[in-house]
Amino acid sequence: AFEAGADEYASPPTDSDTAVALSARITSVVGRYRAERAATEAQARSAALVTDKGEFRALAEQLDQVVWIRRPDGSFRYANAAFESTWKIHSDALCADATLFEAAIHSADRPAYGRLGPGVHEYRVPQADGSVRWLRDHVHEAETGSESRIIGVAEDITARQRLSYDLEASVEALGRPYEISAAPNLT
Repeated sequence: AFEAGADEYASPPTDSDTAVALSARITSVVGRYRAERAATEAQARSAALVTDKGEFRALAEQLDQVVWIRRPDGSFRYANAAFESTWKIHSDALCADATLFEAAIHSADRPAYGRLGPGVHEYRVPQADGSVRWLRDHVHEAETGSESRIIGVAEDITARQRLSYDLEASVEALGRPYEISAAPNLT
């Protein structure tokens, strides 16, 4: 049975406790198989996305979001036009000097460990005119057979950050009169 691809062997149940244990083992094996299959399919999708360069680049160049691809050693493989307009760094320069990426991030928002790793990161990119652009970067690691890539897709959240600051300022301003009116020792 194992030579034919069986994962486990179990004796037929002799009582209800054994039947329950057998059912749990079957559920476990099927769950493990489904999880492995889902992981394999997700890896294949990631690999197809990264290896089909023509389609990927055509799509990425049309997006308003920043898209970048980095090797595990930190060197950049690709950055789209939205990256260039946000960072004001040409993608060729970025591919030649990967340190330009983190150096362009506001010093208070730079990752302590040097590079953005997998996860969701929010950071500021100062602009030449003195303004700041806020970005939320979704970073994912993708395996492409024998190669690994770090892929980032960042959306500009500057308008949302401004609204958040304005809302906080309004709440604070509205709270001051309430604090004064609620103070029993003030007339």
